[in-house]
Amino acid sequence: FTVVARSMNGNTPTRINHQLIYKISELESSINISLYNSNVFHPKGKSRTAWGQLIHSNNYHSWLSISNDGGSQTDSIIRINFYDESGLIFSTSLQIACRSARTVRVKELLGNAGIEVNGEYLWYEFESDNHLMTGFSIAQNTLSNHCIGEHSF
Repeated sequence: FTVVARSMNGNTPTRINHQLIYKISELESSINISLYNSNVFHPKGKSRTAWGQLIHSNNYHSWLSISNDGGSQTDSIIRINFYDESGLIFSTSLQIACRSARTVRVKELLGNAGIEVNGEYLWYEFESDNHLMTGFSIAQNTLSNHCIGEHSF
């Protein structure tokens, strides 16, 4: 889905926020994010670093979704690093089409690579020349189906 905000008088604030709401059970999860604003300065030649936290537990299904909001008109390829309590455990490249998102199931991604995780939390980090790349983590409790979510920083 896409949300577009247009100013009625020509002036726009640097941030316009909205809530993404996910619901699989009776408990909703919401993630507050800022809309893209073409007037925000993004220095050329400097990459954007984004990071966030994931739950890695037998009690949860976890997904990581990276969105490409179209800072360029091309697909973006990022190198994403995963960390557990002991440090860097896995790196991989992902291609995200322009104006779309790529979602991975964390346990499958790490399991297929034969990665053992130390602890119940993971952290991810990626850099991109496209300043409009954002990460979202979503976790669903296997018993209650309640969801939690978080955006990257």
